[in-house]
Amino acid sequence: MTVSIIIVNYNVYELLINCIYSIYANIKDIDYEIIVADNNSAERNIDSIQQIYPDVKYIRLKENIGFAKANNLAAKNANGKYLLFLNPDTLVIGNFIPEFLNKFKINKNTGICAPQLVYSDNSYQSSAGPELGLFYDILESFFLIGIYRKFTKRKYLSDLSVEHKVGWVSAACLIIERDIFNKVGGFTESYFLNYEDIDLCFKVRKLGMDVLYLPSYKCVHLDHKSFSADYESLVFTRYKSRLNYIRLNYKLLKRILSRVIFITGLLLKIILINFSYKSNERKSRRNGYIKSLKLYSGLL
Repeated sequence: MTVSIIIVNYNVYELLINCIYSIYANIKDIDYEIIVADNNSAERNIDSIQQIYPDVKYIRLKENIGFAKANNLAAKNANGKYLLFLNPDTLVIGNFIPEFLNKFKINKNTGICAPQLVYSDNSYQSSAGPELGLFYDILESFFLIGIYRKFTKRKYLSDLSVEHKVGWVSAACLIIERDIFNKVGGFTESYFLNYEDIDLCFKVRKLGMDVLYLPSYKCVHLDHKSFSADYESLVFTRYKSRLNYIRLNYKLLKRILSRVIFITGLLLKIILINFSYKSNERKSRRNGYIKSLKLYSGLL
């Protein structure tokens, strides 16, 4: 088996159906398997997918163990030399996997490959970036990340044929050799959702291997459909995972400075959110920011 395509599902049955269909419709010229790990979705019609796609392997979990653990569990049941991690809210467009496999064969220093993620209207989605550090923390905390993303967008799209060595790519769609994945211990399981992909890329680069972003290939990503309109969970989960990344990968002084940066940024966001978003979303996001502030301040 050449490639194992791993999808972790949680309550997005219709999107998962479409995702699997897009794989069968577009991926050619290689042997592959599809493995779906379901994180105890409340939508029990997940069970009917096996009737629609009988060749897909299904792992039905008795509880929601999170994105990282579910992917690791599926990887242990995979037979492929390479692992393609794919979100259920994605649509494969084009037969890019054989091209990615060539990158691994040509350059033995290749650790991870990922395509350009786009929204359903084919517009660019930020899904790659530099190694995280204090500079990136400041950008995220003080409303500057959007400006920086415009800069990277211009860089990545100026010439689609250029391969970019980056600090991280999104696990919504990335491929890695299984031996390398196992060597770095897979996804770090202390992440429940978010930043586990950035952490994986960090571990791969520590081996001296490259993380490649290839914007000439595309994959549609609808983004965060499992959260629906629960902005409080969306906000808090991101900040919680970010703090986990800081604890694992920053040295002591850097950890302290990073916390100060994020605490200051959260206070600013709690104040300024009164001037943005509709009332329900504003309240939900504010609750997420307050909960995150307590976490970063050591009160949770």
